[in-house]
Amino acid sequence: MKKKYQVFVSSTYTDLVIARSSVIETILSLKHIPIGMENFTASNKTQWEYITNILRECDYYILIVGHRYGTINEEYGMSYTEMEFDFALSLNIPILAFVIDRDKSAPLPMADRETADHEGKLQRFINEKVRVGRINAKNWTTPDHLAALVSASLSNEIQENPRVGWVRADREDIEYLKKEIARLTAVNKALATQSSISLSEQKEPNFTVLLNGESELHLERFKISFEKEQFEHLNFEDLDTYLRKHITEEEVDRYNQMIPSHEEVHAYNQVLETYTRIQHTRFPLDIVIINDGTLKADSIYVDLEFPEEIVLLVKGTAEQLDKPIRPKHFPKDIVKEARNKMYEKIDSLIDRSFIMGQHFNVNFRPPLGINIGRLMNQNSTYNLWVDDNKVTMRLDSLLHTRQKKFDDEVELVALKQGEYEIKASVICEQYPEPKEFIIPITVTESAKEHVYEDEN
Repeated sequence: MKKKYQVFVSSTYTDLVIARSSVIETILSLKHIPIGMENFTASNKTQWEYITNILRECDYYILIVGHRYGTINEEYGMSYTEMEFDFALSLNIPILAFVIDRDKSAPLPMADRETADHEGKLQRFINEKVRVGRINAKNWTTPDHLAALVSASLSNEIQENPRVGWVRADREDIEYLKKEIARLTAVNKALATQSSISLSEQKEPNFTVLLNGESELHLERFKISFEKEQFEHLNFEDLDTYLRKHITEEEVDRYNQMIPSHEEVHAYNQVLETYTRIQHTRFPLDIVIINDGTLKADSIYVDLEFPEEIVLLVKGTAEQLDKPIRPKHFPKDIVKEARNKMYEKIDSLIDRSFIMGQHFNVNFRPPLGINIGRLMNQNSTYNLWVDDNKVTMRLDSLLHTRQKKFDDEVELVALKQGEYEIKASVICEQYPEPKEFIIPITVTESAKEHVYEDEN
C-alpha cells in the first residue's frame, strides 16, 4: 500500500508561473499530489478560510520565493504567501523553502517590480523567517534548477520524515487493514495482560546513591600558590657585579647547558601542584546508599569510579605522602645561591635536594596514599575500601526504604575544573547482572585563593 502525499505549493503567482509549473510537474512525476492556487475553486468561504482548510490536509509544504512579496491581506497586514508559511509552521508541517538567487537570476522588468515597502517586507520575511532555524532554505536560479532541487529535497524529506499520506482504498486493502487491526488488537490485549501480571509479581531492590546529600556532586577548585620551578638562560655579562664575585663564567655555561626542556619543567610543576592540592584543598565525601525499591537486598556491592581529574583518598593518608623530590638533573639556582652566600644564609635543605634528587619521568604520577586500598570497618556488616580512583562499598543487606551512610572516611581533591561523570555500578543477590548509572560531577573555579602556611 504505497502512500501518496499531498504537497502544498506556496508562492506569488504572476512572476513565478513557469517556476510553479516546473515544481508541480516534479511532484506529479514523483507520484504525489500537488496543491496550489491553480487548484482552488469557487467557494462560499473566504479565501483565507479555504487556504487553511486545504493546508490542514497537506503532508508537506513547499515555499518558492522570487522577486515579489505578493498581495497583502489587509486584515493581517502581510502577504498571503507569508500567512501560508506561518500557518504551515504552526501545524508542524515539514517546510521545504527555495529562495531565488538574485545575483544569478534576471531581475523583473520595471513595470512588474513592487514598491520599496513591499521590497522591505520581502527581505524581512526571508531573513527573519525563511532563512532561520530548521528551515534551511536553498537558493535557485532557473525553473529547471528549482525542479531538480525540489525533487531531491522532497524525496529525502519523505524518506527521513514520513507523514500520514493517502492510501488507495481498494477492497483488498480494506480487507488487509481489517485483519491487521484485529491482529494488533489481540497483541495489545496480550501485552496488557502480561504487563499486569508482571507488575503484580515484580518486586526487587532499587538503589539511589547520594554524594554529600545530592544526586550530583559539586566541588570547588581553589586557587593555590606554590614555588614553581622556572629556568631562564643566563648571560654572565648581564649579571650584577656583586654576583659575578660568587659566580664564574664556567658555572653560567654549565647552568645553561643543564636547563631542562619545557615539558619536563611543566610536568614536575604539575606533580608539585597536585601534591600541594592534596595537602591543603581536600573535600570530605559522604556517601549514602538508599534502597528505595520493594524488596530487601542481600550481598550488596556498590562501585563508584571517579574521573582522573579527581583524586580519591582514604582519610588520614594525605599527611603520609612524601613531597616530590626535585630531579637531580635540574640545575641549581646559581643566582639564588650567590645571593645566599652574600648574606651567609645558605639553606642546607635546598642544597641537599640538589645532591640527593633523582631523575624525573615526565609520565610520573605521585603515589596518592599510603595503604590507599585498605579495608575499613573490618569484621563488620559493611566495608569500604579505595583502589586507585574507585571506591567500593559492601553491605551484608539493606531493607527496602532503608539507607546506609558512609561518612568521614573518604576525601576528594579537584585537580581541574569542568563537568565530569562518576561511573556507578550496583550488584546484589537479587540482580541477575550489575545495574550501571552515571552521577554527574561539576568542578567550578573558585574566585578565592586557599591560604595556607607553607611547610618550608
